[in-house]
Amino acid sequence: MADSQALVSSECSLSERLATIEEQNKQLLDILNKKKKKKVDENKDRGNWSGQLDFFLSCVGYAVGLGNVWRFPYICYKNGGGAFLIPYTIMLVFLGIPIFFLELSLGQFTSRGPFSCWSFSPIFTGLGYAMFIISAVLGIYYNIIIAWSIYYMFDSFRSELPWAKCDPKWSTPNCMDYLPRFTIDECEEKQYSLNASAGICTNGTNIAIFDRELAKTFGIVPKLPSQEYLDRYVLQSDFSDGIENLGPLQSNLVLCYLVAFILVIASLYKSIKSSGKVVYFTATFPYVILLILLIRGLMLDGHEKGIEFYTNPDLSKLTDSAVWKEAAVQIFFSLSASYGGLIALASYNKFHTNTFRDAILVSLVNCLTSVFAGFVIFSYLGNLAKNLDVEVDEVAENSITLAFVVYPYAVTQMPGAPFWSVMFFLMLITLGVDSEFVLVETVMTCLSDKFPKIRQYKLLTVSICSLVMFLLGLVLATKGGLHMLSWMDKYAGGWNLLFVALCECIAIGYVYGARRFLKDIECMIGKRVIWDVFPWSIVQYWWIACWCVLSPVGLVFIICYSWYDYTSLTDDGQSPLADIFGWLLTTTVLLAIVGTAVYKMIYNASGTVLERLKKVSSPLDSWGPDLPQHKALVRGYKCAFNKISGESQNRDKNNGMEVLGLHDHTFDRGTKIIREDERTDYIGHRNHAYENDSMTESGKEKVMSVLQNQATKKEKENCEKDETNTNEQQSGQQNQDTENEKGKEEGGRIIDQKLQNEALTGGQQNQASENEKGRGEERETSANELQNEPVTNSDQNQPTRNETENVQEKETSANQLQKQAIDGVEEADGQTAQTTVNENKQEQEQDNDKEQKS
Repeated sequence: MADSQALVSSECSLSERLATIEEQNKQLLDILNKKKKKKVDENKDRGNWSGQLDFFLSCVGYAVGLGNVWRFPYICYKNGGGAFLIPYTIMLVFLGIPIFFLELSLGQFTSRGPFSCWSFSPIFTGLGYAMFIISAVLGIYYNIIIAWSIYYMFDSFRSELPWAKCDPKWSTPNCMDYLPRFTIDECEEKQYSLNASAGICTNGTNIAIFDRELAKTFGIVPKLPSQEYLDRYVLQSDFSDGIENLGPLQSNLVLCYLVAFILVIASLYKSIKSSGKVVYFTATFPYVILLILLIRGLMLDGHEKGIEFYTNPDLSKLTDSAVWKEAAVQIFFSLSASYGGLIALASYNKFHTNTFRDAILVSLVNCLTSVFAGFVIFSYLGNLAKNLDVEVDEVAENSITLAFVVYPYAVTQMPGAPFWSVMFFLMLITLGVDSEFVLVETVMTCLSDKFPKIRQYKLLTVSICSLVMFLLGLVLATKGGLHMLSWMDKYAGGWNLLFVALCECIAIGYVYGARRFLKDIECMIGKRVIWDVFPWSIVQYWWIACWCVLSPVGLVFIICYSWYDYTSLTDDGQSPLADIFGWLLTTTVLLAIVGTAVYKMIYNASGTVLERLKKVSSPLDSWGPDLPQHKALVRGYKCAFNKISGESQNRDKNNGMEVLGLHDHTFDRGTKIIREDERTDYIGHRNHAYENDSMTESGKEKVMSVLQNQATKKEKENCEKDETNTNEQQSGQQNQDTENEKGKEEGGRIIDQKLQNEALTGGQQNQASENEKGRGEERETSANELQNEPVTNSDQNQPTRNETENVQEKETSANQLQKQAIDGVEEADGQTAQTTVNENKQEQEQDNDKEQKS
């Protein structure tokens, strides 16, 4: 009876202890899970985006900029209205998306910015320098447009907008309020004298127009108050003849320009970690404002006139090659391709981010935003055309006029004009700022890749970059700033940017090989299916066709047409110096590409011209993913890909690499064609060859040629050995898995038996027996790990000298350790039982002693 009660009590005590331990474990797991919520960067040196949405919104903010709001609608109605959407969509598919996807994938695969992502073919390193120059110049003059928006927004905090009517302080006699529209009868009633040849009537002081066309021939054209407010008060561009007469700085614009760069510094002080959060507002807020403005615009009189003009297709325009050229240019520039920003953004991605999905979605969002903004703008243009009694195509003269002249004046015709003006210019600021973020981030990424030590001084780096760009851009805050803006926009981001894109297609499509690049992409994103419709095995041929044929052909067409349709700035009244300095800026970008290629061939290679070309077109040791675990993934398919290439591969005798076309993958320095276990020997021979000062240059080349040819031969043998070992290991994997399962079942049975023994004895385990049990379990765990180890090595493709013998030895060792583990657990059980018996005897003796003493 007493034994049964003791057994029940022991079982209850054991249950309580297990419940307490389970509760404690649960609390510990909760604490650990909370700590795990803090995401760790995959690349600790460069850092990564905090989340995929940060990257996606940054791309959207970069691609969707100021040009989507006013340039697209202007280009659209100038080139056939709704018919323009046909070539626009075609150019999106054949030109925009392929280059967008190419740059995202290149940046993500290498985890490098525009300066150092070209190590697959050093001859194209100049593309990174060209992108650096273009982004820096664009960042300088793009921020002045944001400064204008800041000025207008603060100027809107008034009861009445200052550009609502003509003001003698800044207006001219041609201001619209001073040139009313009269009929001939109204002129006679007011006793105005008629000037029939000029289409006007006057009383000596005031002038009225009764025939707009005749008055226009004499230069009498009414101007909107908002036009003269911009030209004569805000920018004061009417007081400058051109870039040769810039005039003094304007303090109000300098201050706004400084505020624009302060916004950039505040958003980039932690690089992508801070800008990735800012874009949650800057990339989404414009859509809210556009929706509100569209609803308000559809409530205005005459809106249907503007919408009809915007959507009415003029199919005859499709026969004009200029329309197709405009569509290609608009797609290319609206997606912000070849500026280097997309490469910089993607370089902070985690290795397995789906760049294909992001490229498709961002491109579609960008183009749909342009179309949506067109409905917003033209609803107001229709209202303005009705109020001014003119046609819609006479309202806007150019894209800048559309944003800072037409819409500000249209706002004055609305109730609560100051509020809507603040909302509109706040939208322009957010549209521009997130694009400016990426331009400055591109400059910072290039510098940090070149000088890695500055990464730890992010705030200082962005401050210095912004300060330099601010000082260089002060010329844009002068009275001739508008002329400087037109000059920089024409020559910095013109056809030379298209030339950069063409070189990208040649580098990937022909030098590196489109098929190899797609294999790299597949290594990152896998064989993903696009919305369960088109498999990757089919879509990859589309990318090959685009990068090798369609996109280059489209770019060559645009470049040639730009040369054919070239217009000098002198046609706009500028000095010839504007064109001279413009071509110098363009030449700087081209020299960065061509000059770097020539330098590489002269100083980084030797031999004949063809041999030098092959040398600088072949990859450096640093080519490939940045992190070792990702390099291993690339190595996993390198051998198989070389085997498929077979006899079609061309041998580069200078560097000993197997190439298709010109080259193949290379990896860490010292291992570009050598396996890990042979690295030391090769490095030793190589260093010896170069450190031997007595050896001539030709001797060094011969030594290196022999060593590299041997390494190439050994690489081929290693690939074949890898394949054989992998097959043998896969055949034995199933048997090993079965043995592992049996070992785990036996270990579980022993543990269950031990728990039963504890319940029957009803005593507590001694500390020594606990330690012994732990050692037994460790032996069992070690046995399982050793049994699993051959499979792991197979997965990681780490070859040994004799894989088959090692597997057999490890299996024998694992079985012995498992037997020792079982014996250890049984021995621990026996010791526990013996300890319990001894304890009971001692307790009995102590009780007997107490009774005798009493």
